[in-house]
Amino acid sequence: LGTTAYIINTKAIEKLLRDEKENNGFYAPIPDVMAKLFPETRYATNPTIFVRAPNTKSLVNPQLDDLRSFLFLPSVAAFAQQLL
Repeated sequence: LGTTAYIINTKAIEKLLRDEKENNGFYAPIPDVMAKLFPETRYATNPTIFVRAPNTKSLVNPQLDDLRSFLFLPSVAAFAQQLL
């Protein structure tokens, strides 16, 4: 429901490209591939959920725009963050 950014080095990029080639291209979402290839080195520096403008439409997953418009409301996001 949001965006995840990864900071990786050249060695990690090469490993991702090898994995993609060995699996004949796309076979799983990037978070799954990253977890598979780098299980001991993934860290969440700011695991804050629902930080996004509620009216921003998705370019890749528009079927969830209605849900996002609710989840990303500041009051809903603040409540969810307090629960964490």
